[in-house]
Order: sequence, then C-alpha cells, then structure tokens
Amino acid sequence: RGLIYDRNGVLLADNRSSFNLSIVVERAGDLEALIAELDGLIGVSAREQKQFYKQLKRRRRPYEPVPLRLDLNEQEQGILAVNEYHLPGVEVTVQLLRNYPRGVETAHVLGYVGRINDREIQELDPVRYSGTLVTGKTGLEKYYEDELLGEVGYQTVETNARGRVMRQLEREDPEAGKDLHLYLDSRLQHVAYEALAGERGAVVAIEIETGGVLAMASAPSFDANEFVTGISYSNYDALL
Repeated sequence: RGLIYDRNGVLLADNRSSFNLSIVVERAGDLEALIAELDGLIGVSAREQKQFYKQLKRRRRPYEPVPLRLDLNEQEQGILAVNEYHLPGVEVTVQLLRNYPRGVETAHVLGYVGRINDREIQELDPVRYSGTLVTGKTGLEKYYEDELLGEVGYQTVETNARGRVMRQLEREDPEAGKDLHLYLDSRLQHVAYEALAGERGAVVAIEIETGGVLAMASAPSFDANEFVTGISYSNYDALL
C-alpha cells in the first residue's frame, strides 16, 4: 500500500511486517479440534474464530491459506514453531500491515484501513483485492483507495487433480500503490492537537493561496492502529 507523507516528507502512514497465523483447510483434518488446540496454545478469541469461518465461506482457491490470527508476537510465534509438528495445515506467514506512527494526532484526517466486510466484498474488484485483507474505511485512506492500493501480481501454476500447486510456471510481481504527499504540516498538526487537550473541538488551518489544509485536528480522538487488524468489541464500546 502506498505511503502517506506530510508536506515536509515526514511519514504519517507506512507498512510494517506482521506475522500471521493461517490454516490450509485441506491439510487440517479435524478443523474444530485444530482450532481448539490453537486456542489452548496461544488463545483464539470468539471474534477471530467467527471472522475465520466467515472468510472460509467466501469463494477461494483450493489450498489457499485462510487467516485466523493476525500480528502474532514473538512468544506466540515461538509456541507455534515448537508445536508445528502436530499442527497439520497451520502456517505462519509474513504480511505488511498498515501503521500510523502519529496515532491519535492524525486519526481523523488520515482515517484508517480495516478488514474487508461482507458488503464490501460484493462491491470490490475480486482480482485487485485478492492479495489483501483490508481496504480504506474512512478519511484519506478511503478517499484515495484506488491510488494507494496498487496492482496485484499473479502467477501461473501447475496443479494436480485436487487443486494442489505442484510447480510455478510464470510470475508477474505486484506493483506498490502510489505514495500520497499532503499539504498537511505534521508539526502544526501536533500543536493543534495539543491545544485541544482535555477539550472537545476541532482546529483547521488552511493555506489561503492554495486552499491546502495545513492542519486538521479533532478531539477527542482515537488510535487508528487499533482498527487495522480488527478492534475488539470491548475497545470499540469504550470508544463509543
């Protein structure tokens, strides 16, 4: 996903590496027993299980991994590595996740990305979104979704009669999305947000000559990073 910078080249939205737990259902055997065992090892919430089964019902290729837990910490990765020998179908893969270094200061102007829901999956291009689990939900992330998303890559493979990939014949690498350079000045944004401390309100500063928005702060705010992998019900209720 393309990066977002302020007017001085300060990074406001980037991508960080995330280790994710996925299951290749065709290799898993007793799926419910496997998830129960994973729950005992690292904990799998009811929300994560619900999301997994919803993803499982969507159209997918045979032997395509289905994500169960996103953003594993080092301890969880270690536990899975030690127990890998008796967890058939379990894979730990690396994926890039959106990251907002300024957190609460830029949440209202940048917006955030989140998991693609059932309504969105009916509207979005299944080819362009085949390589990602998220889409822009609010703010600039949503408004500039087409530019930030980039182009998906592809590979031509040979499979057996059951759909399992045997070898790769051809590959086209994906293209990164376009970077976004804003009029926003992150230093002024910080001053504006700090000035609202303990108050409800908003501050907008506009460059008269161009109409460019130099700062757009709103309070109270929230940490947009919580929405990237899916915010918990309890944390969302607290925000409301």
